Amino acid sequence: MAKAKQVYLNLFTMSTDSAKSLVHTYLMVDGSWCKIGKSKSPKLRLKSMKTARPNLKLICFGRKVSEDHMRKKYRKYNVGGEWYKFPSIHVYRNVVCDIASDKQVKKFKMQWASENKKKKKDKAREDRYHDAQKSRPKYEDYVLDFGRFKGIKLIDMVNSEQRRFLRSCIKNSNNKQSYRIKAIFWWLNKLKEIDRIEELKNKEFANHA
Repeated sequence: MAKAKQVYLNLFTMSTDSAKSLVHTYLMVDGSWCKIGKSKSPKLRLKSMKTARPNLKLICFGRKVSEDHMRKKYRKYNVGGEWYKFPSIHVYRNVVCDIASDKQVKKFKMQWASENKKKKKDKAREDRYHDAQKSRPKYEDYVLDFGRFKGIKLIDMVNSEQRRFLRSCIKNSNNKQSYRIKAIFWWLNKLKEIDRIEELKNKEFANHA
């Protein structure tokens, strides 16, 4: 009888340990909000939360560390329950490396290296742009002296209607080398660059926040 009881206890312990080993620690992201939790099926857990948070994404999951370990390690970034806000991409990436499997980590690191390389290229391009701007005439001081926007400083022409007006000025001009047209052309190019940089920043935040 004692032997049978011991066998039963051993089987129960093995079953309990096996169930625990099936639990994954996961990382989900919704904008700048990060969720660290545990589930036997993180993908199903994500699906069940999509109704309340349609933008929620499952970033990674694994069994390397427990949710309790992650909660203790990153408790200073906790904003309530299983939700966290990390102050930088560096901290966020540390969280990913803690949770993800070794195979996933390798994949993430390759992705991050590619992103860092692209960021350096964009920074170099931006620096070249600013260096080129220094050698140009001070077009930013130009004030429109014609048309329905007469009296407005060129660098204050930013909305879509004003941009259309400036583009039409270039299109209809007979002297593309005039100071006026060069100034307008410079400002339209600068607006494109500003829009592009802002778009890159938004994409970067969306991907890592």
